[in-house]
Amino acid sequence: MAAFGGQVGQVAYTAAKAAIAGMCLTMARDLGSMGIRVLAIVPSLFETGVGGAPED
Repeated sequence: MAAFGGQVGQVAYTAAKAAIAGMCLTMARDLGSMGIRVLAIVPSLFETGVGGAPED
């Protein structure tokens, strides 16, 4: 998430995350001919589907 919407005071952290996201497609293209796959996962907030669970 930081790569796409950085927070105040986290310039270096956001830049590092954006670099990883930006390099993924290029690395996949460069290394694909050698049979090497590249994957970058961008974790974010999501709903788990556990609606109505107690907050205790």
